[in-house]
Amino acid sequence: MNEQGKPSDTPDFSSGKPVVSLKTVDLVEDFLEGHAQILPINHVQHELYIINVHHVLDAIDYQYAVVDRYDDGTFRKFREYAFLEDKLIDQHIFKIPEQPLIKVFVSDLFRERCLSANLKGFTFIEVWDSEKESTTKNSDLVVYGITDIPAISVGYADAAQLLLNGKAIASGKWKLQKDEIGNILLGELLDDGEYHWIDPVYYLPIFHELKWQEVEHSDIP
Repeated sequence: MNEQGKPSDTPDFSSGKPVVSLKTVDLVEDFLEGHAQILPINHVQHELYIINVHHVLDAIDYQYAVVDRYDDGTFRKFREYAFLEDKLIDQHIFKIPEQPLIKVFVSDLFRERCLSANLKGFTFIEVWDSEKESTTKNSDLVVYGITDIPAISVGYADAAQLLLNGKAIASGKWKLQKDEIGNILLGELLDDGEYHWIDPVYYLPIFHELKWQEVEHSDIP
């Protein structure tokens, strides 16, 4: 179930580890073999599984990728992804070494299979298309990042206590966490999969009606 009480085949995606339904596992199990652990969850109502993707591809094409770096030159995030085509042949679900904890990437075939089966809850964000990369490319490879709606967890009062204790919390597209000096910032998830952060003057009243869960901290610009 998602936070609005609607059925979902992927009710949680915290920490880069999808939680999915049995229907999802059955549908994409051949893609997961050798690339991810399928770990059952003890749930009182639903048969759910954690998909722990351990397949990491060193496949970024730095000739075309656009990278943000910290002042010391270390990697911060990608503004635009680009991949080496030869590394993506028959690769349908993977992570990259630059972002091993927070990003899971899938192929167009993975996406099409999920859409054809009418799986609920998945959001596929196109991050790279080989046909748009260069006129010298002769294949059509598309890579998607996947995300979803956080699972039912706790009310805002309990979530606020987690926040004060230094945890990050999220509900739908909203995320709250402290910055390096202790200010509580509000993030809104954008279509590119990144958060836009502000220092809010006030919190939306609807926040008190949402369900929240503890999630992994984001890097804040």
